[in-house]
This record gives sequence, C-alpha cells and structure tokens, in this order.
Amino acid sequence: MLRILLLGASGLVGSETLRLALGRGDVDGVIAPTRKPLPAHGKLINPVAGELESLLSDAARWTVEAVICALGTTMAKAGSRQAFYHVDHDLALGFARAAYQQGARALGQPAWP
Repeated sequence: MLRILLLGASGLVGSETLRLALGRGDVDGVIAPTRKPLPAHGKLINPVAGELESLLSDAARWTVEAVICALGTTMAKAGSRQAFYHVDHDLALGFARAAYQQGARALGQPAWP
C-alpha cells in the first residue's frame, strides 16, 4: 500500500491527481495540505492553513512513501518574482525534504492515466 503527500491538491492538475489517487486500490492514504478545506474522503488527511509554510513543521511527522508535486502559481497571482519562486521552488523543496527525512523515496509530478 502507498501513502502519498500531494502538494497543490486544490489546483486544476492537483485536484484531478487527488481524485485519481483516492480512487486507486493501491493507495491507502493521501496527505494533501491546502489553504482551504477539501471535500472529506476516508483516505484523505487535509491539513489546512492560510499559509502553507506553517505546515512545514507538521510535515516533518508525516510518514509517506511518495510525494507528488502539482504545486504552482502564476507570476500575476504571486505578485512578485520572489513570491513566485517561494511557491514554485521553496515550498515544494521544503515539503519534499521533510518527506524524505521521514522515509519517502519518490518525488514526481502527476502521471497517472
């Protein structure tokens, strides 16, 4: 069985990836941190915080085998190059490092058919 950390679960690509992951028999759990609550599901753990950075310390205790990153923003939404880099690079890297330290050995982008 597989437990996944899914970043960006509320976006277009991430929400479809979440739907597919929750429907798979070989996935027994998905941790999907978001800024707004997601619809409840028996396999879903959905930590919610207005700023995802505040969940990084919690991520150090999440046990997952894989991380899927669909996290991203646009320059217009971010408002600055620094804010854009923070979301597209720093947050993704921070969560991936935390998951790796807890034993995750796979990081990827959504690829399920």
